[in-house]
Amino acid sequence: MSKIEGYMTDDTGGNWRKYPLDDFVQAVESSGGEATTPEVTAEVGCSPETARRRMKELEDNGVVERREIGPTLVWLMATE
Repeated sequence: MSKIEGYMTDDTGGNWRKYPLDDFVQAVESSGGEATTPEVTAEVGCSPETARRRMKELEDNGVVERREIGPTLVWLMATE
């Protein structure tokens, strides 16, 4: 997959860190092509709010799709 540009800062434990969108794509890909928001959060090491915002941005750009399974939101790599 080509490099996706875009960064967001997140304060986790007092250290500011940038989170490239590629990190979020990698989190979904490394989970077999689908992952919940908590799984993405754990993989990337960001806050749940950052994960939700970044995954929504990827969804808006057609990179991932979301599915609601009961109360759980699952992110999947978009199919063309």
